[in-house]
Amino acid sequence: MLPAKTAVFIASRFEEFAELRTLLRRKIAEYPATQFAPIDLNDGRVSHHPPLTDCLAHVRRSEFMILLLGDEYGSAAPSSDKSFTHLEYEEAIREESGVRVLVFCIGEHYRGRRIRFSDADLSLGYWQREIEARHTVGFFEPDASVEQMAQGILESLLAALYELRFGQLAVDAADQHRDLFDAIADDQVVDDSEVTALEARSFELRGLSIVDDRAQFSEPLAALIRPAAVAAYEQREEARRAIKLADYGCAVTHLKRAIEHRPLDLMSNFWLAMLYVSLGRKHECLRARELSERAARIALNEGEQYRAAASYMLAARAARLTGHDDEALSYAKLATDAAPRYAKARIELARCLVTMGDNTTAMKEIGEAAGLFFPGLREVFIDPLFAPLRARTNALIERIRVQTVREAQDVVTAEARLAALTDQDTPEGLPDDAGRRLAMEVARASAARQHVRVCTLVASANGAVRNASSEQHRVEEEVSRIDELVASDSALLVTQENYQAQLRGHPAWIAANWAIFAATILMLWGALQWHEGRVILGFLTAAFGCYLAYVGAKGRRFRLRRLAAVRTKVRELTEKISEYNARKSALLSALAHVQEVAAQSVTKARQAFVLFEDSPLSCSVRLLPFVSLFTCKRGDMVRVLNGQLETFMRSSARQVQIVDALPRWFEDDRDHEPSGARLYKVTQVEPDRLVLSRAAAYINAAG
Repeated sequence: MLPAKTAVFIASRFEEFAELRTLLRRKIAEYPATQFAPIDLNDGRVSHHPPLTDCLAHVRRSEFMILLLGDEYGSAAPSSDKSFTHLEYEEAIREESGVRVLVFCIGEHYRGRRIRFSDADLSLGYWQREIEARHTVGFFEPDASVEQMAQGILESLLAALYELRFGQLAVDAADQHRDLFDAIADDQVVDDSEVTALEARSFELRGLSIVDDRAQFSEPLAALIRPAAVAAYEQREEARRAIKLADYGCAVTHLKRAIEHRPLDLMSNFWLAMLYVSLGRKHECLRARELSERAARIALNEGEQYRAAASYMLAARAARLTGHDDEALSYAKLATDAAPRYAKARIELARCLVTMGDNTTAMKEIGEAAGLFFPGLREVFIDPLFAPLRARTNALIERIRVQTVREAQDVVTAEARLAALTDQDTPEGLPDDAGRRLAMEVARASAARQHVRVCTLVASANGAVRNASSEQHRVEEEVSRIDELVASDSALLVTQENYQAQLRGHPAWIAANWAIFAATILMLWGALQWHEGRVILGFLTAAFGCYLAYVGAKGRRFRLRRLAAVRTKVRELTEKISEYNARKSALLSALAHVQEVAAQSVTKARQAFVLFEDSPLSCSVRLLPFVSLFTCKRGDMVRVLNGQLETFMRSSARQVQIVDALPRWFEDDRDHEPSGARLYKVTQVEPDRLVLSRAAAYINAAG
């Protein structure tokens, strides 16, 4: 299905602005970013309808009318005292019409950007007064070039289309910074330390929907319980359809009916005021301010600070359209007070400051907006009011780009240090002229790789610590068993050595050799008796001596055998004890090696962990691949800053439970001052509780 084109009716006296109409028609038709269909009835086309009927039909089918008001009123239409252009204008401003009229005054009557009412031509003078009362008029000096006029009118048309489409417009601004339209609509918020930051981002991207409360009225029972609210909702639904079809007059009618059913309906008040302002009708802007203020009060009463801010911004636009710049500035300040983190409110305040001539303060607000929601700066390049600030805005964007690249380079540098720590290839750095988007993508990819490396090192260190602990337990058991064996064998060795000493002692020698000495004496004495003739006595004595000699020899042999056996036993026990001690030394040496490996692994993991949490994890969350604490779901990795948990619990009325803390060896580093940034894994999400695991973010994540 082809997209519908935006019809733009060009109204003026043909002769007075022929060249401008031709150039303007071409510029509008050839504008690349938006599908325009310019309607210029002086283009030579032939119609079978009467000229006035044809003109008014084209006006009714248009979304915009560009009215070029010159120094002449023009000839009257048939059966009327008003000119063709005047009648076309009146058709566009009918109450039920949804045509946005853009008026540009060009001629001698309008030098110095003010209307000098025509006294010579009363019809022109009357019409000039009517236009001044109803519209915010654009002026061009009569000696300005046709090119300047056509370009200025085109820019105003783009700004009006941006308003009429409620910010949904793609534009092609030649003077934009190269980073601006390449901006990433991040899902995370910059350091979302407040839960309101999530609401801010949602509002930046989505705005205030005309049917935000659809779920409340989708049940059939709602029509019986809250008939007025349901009736108002149905009218808003019809208004939404009319807006989608660009039938803004019909949308106004339905929103009026919605307010009749439910005067304090926030969306009805807001969107009717939005349509009044977007249609640019000055006489309806007072009513728009009333509706916007009412919507803001309703929103504040309901605690909807961003809706209140949007309503105050709308009141500021209405006040500015009627020329009440001071009041517009007050409304814009109320918007930023209601929602300080709402970037569009900052842009609206900057717009009011530019109107007041305070460009310096306006740039400060634009800078604040850039920090809150960078793509919001597109509005500066859409609204012609910001044209004087575009060069300075480009300089601001360049500073943001340089800062983003520098922060991203810090993340990459941290990866290089981590790579050196783990003996891996060093990543390439970012070029100085890298764009913001590239810098963010590179930083996120780098941080993701660093997280994987840290997880791998932590898992390895944890495994090494567990292995060392298991090995220590096994070695201690083995050493204890060896010590018991050594103690038992040592006691036995002492006993054997004592026995050996006894066998070597004089008493044992005498006990083993006395019989031999006695046998020798007896045998000598027996021989003497035999020689003296006492043969029997000598024989008996010699025989007893031989017996004693036999007994002595046997005792001596027994002693020597026992001594040899004890010596062998002592030698065996000594060797066994030496083997036990050698086994014990080997076990302790192996354990020391395992513990040294574990200590080295722990040191490396801790260094990588500290490096990761001190550098990449502490940078802006837009440079990280981790989600916000306020947008997380089960299984997500979240970065949490100091004090953020307390803020989250206070703001969301939910408790946060921390489970599975990191091992003591991992975080027990007295020489390291924590950066305040920590990584958790969401393990459980409940309506009133959020469970975060520190260990799962590093140890279990490696798998």
